[in-house]
Amino acid sequence: MKKLLLIAGSIVLLLFAILIFLPMIFKDDIQSKLNQEIDKNINAQVFFDTDNFGLSLLKHFPDVTVSLDKFGVVGKGVFEADTLASIESFQIVLDLGSVLFGDQIRISSIELRQPKIMVLVLEDGTANYDIAIETEEGTSSVDEEPTEFSVGIDTWQIMDGHIVYYDLSNKVLLEIKKLDHIGRGDFTQDIFDLSTLSTASGVSFNYDDVNYLNNRDLSADVTLNMNLPQSVYTFKDNTIRMNEFSFGFDGSIAMPEEAIAMDLTFSSQDNQFRNVLSLIPAVYTEDFNNLTTEGTLQFDGSVRGTYDEAQEQMPGFTLNLLVENGMFSYPDLPKNVSDVNVDLSIINESGKLEETLIDLKDFKMNMGTNPINGFAKIEGLGPMKIDSKLMARINLADFNQMIPMEGLTVRGMYNLDLTAKGTYDSISESLPAIDAVMSLSEGFVKSSEFPATLESISFQSSIQNNTGQMEETIIRVSDFSMLLDGEAFNANLLLQNMVDYNWELDMKGTVDLEKISQIMELEDMTLRGKIIANVDTKGKMSDVEAERYQNLPTRGSASVTNFYFESPDLPQGFSIDKASMTFNPERLILNDFNGKIGVSDMDLRGYLANYLEYTFQENAVIRGEMEFRSNFFNFR
Repeated sequence: MKKLLLIAGSIVLLLFAILIFLPMIFKDDIQSKLNQEIDKNINAQVFFDTDNFGLSLLKHFPDVTVSLDKFGVVGKGVFEADTLASIESFQIVLDLGSVLFGDQIRISSIELRQPKIMVLVLEDGTANYDIAIETEEGTSSVDEEPTEFSVGIDTWQIMDGHIVYYDLSNKVLLEIKKLDHIGRGDFTQDIFDLSTLSTASGVSFNYDDVNYLNNRDLSADVTLNMNLPQSVYTFKDNTIRMNEFSFGFDGSIAMPEEAIAMDLTFSSQDNQFRNVLSLIPAVYTEDFNNLTTEGTLQFDGSVRGTYDEAQEQMPGFTLNLLVENGMFSYPDLPKNVSDVNVDLSIINESGKLEETLIDLKDFKMNMGTNPINGFAKIEGLGPMKIDSKLMARINLADFNQMIPMEGLTVRGMYNLDLTAKGTYDSISESLPAIDAVMSLSEGFVKSSEFPATLESISFQSSIQNNTGQMEETIIRVSDFSMLLDGEAFNANLLLQNMVDYNWELDMKGTVDLEKISQIMELEDMTLRGKIIANVDTKGKMSDVEAERYQNLPTRGSASVTNFYFESPDLPQGFSIDKASMTFNPERLILNDFNGKIGVSDMDLRGYLANYLEYTFQENAVIRGEMEFRSNFFNFR
């Protein structure tokens, strides 16, 4: 018995030693083969921590575990400074039997920890993910003839991921932070359920420089039936939640060829008005959990039809939003927003965007005691048939009593009355008939983010067009005035005829550039100085185009003191101690100019002619005469 135990123990120790040392023996060969395949197929710099390349039969016995730490891919050429992917650790678990004996490798699990992925598409369509090396025949080295060999995956997981998709060609920026994702599906079957659960705590989406989502929370629990032979994918039980707003999908997507057939419906899964408020960045604050709300919400829609990029075909779609008797009130604030009613439908049955109908049948709310109500119906996105009305009476000071605005104080009485009815068509140069009046009195804005105060803001403005012809449009801005930290600025504008612009403009006042830069938050730039201007101009665009500058009575003066500008493109700085100019339709006269570029001083006197044509015409030539003096000028 003792001998049998000794033999058995020896065998176990031998097997255990094999399990430990066998991966070590073949580790270098596997790593070398991996590097060869990367060099053969990938046109990018692939890096990983060779000391932490792992191969184990014990970690998930009897499966084989392959692991990599500090794994990443850096581009070449125009992307040589860009990291496509950086992964803290990567682990794949393979079924040992399938590796040794099967014609199908079975992957038990794939795990990515802290992956950072940056997908970048340039304006010309060049993408940093296009890294597969092409063969001599011009096809990708990864595009090989199909074989009977296949791979099956049981589960995959992403932990604490960060993904950025930046498409300069389409002006799209999508960022997903703190992404956790787990998925399961048997890809060896023709028909199976793919189940995924994803959460992210920071989702942002920007299209054409407009932020539609800003650091929103997202979760998606989706089960999708995959019919691979028919290329039909059917939504089953699923819930997608953005902040507290959740909705689900039903229907299917089929794409047996290039075209994609869609038959989808979606709807909100909770009918509380509170949930849609959580999507609004200005409302979603630390006090949101204590927000008092009332009202109901209905949200639903559909996407039906075919998407075919080659044929420029889009599916039809509908979207309906109904809010009834909505109200929200913040704790510790005396007033609420009440009587919120929205009835909106967006309908497109043909899939042609120009045939979209936007029907806002009713929009109404009371901001404290300030009513806002109106409606808008827009038929078509080519020529637009418009019928709308909007009225608002708002005491801006009430905002501070309804919505938390930490560090921001606003005051003033704002009024708006607008009606528009008719067709807008840029080709036929037609507008809807418009009658709009807007005014602000005793406006005041102060923010803790910049020290300057805007006060005594007032204006009267109107837009009128009784016939719908662009030539009949009249825009007035009367008695615009404001004080920026005690310095006055005044202006009046009359703009007529949107075909042959007629303008009358006068403005007078002081602009402190340092205070303006604090308000606008100029990045990587220093700007300061004062501009005092007194300008009076009027004219017609047809006179500008015909160079009849004698018909453009433009007169005025401007002076600059203590000006300074510095940026990454001009690190030595550009300063003007003082400068003054006067101008008329023929000339802009520089009476004096004393300034510096870095340590180089400049003194200028002279004039510029043809400056109006140069301002308005793309290929115009400016003429003039300048006297330049300098005591020291550094040309390096």
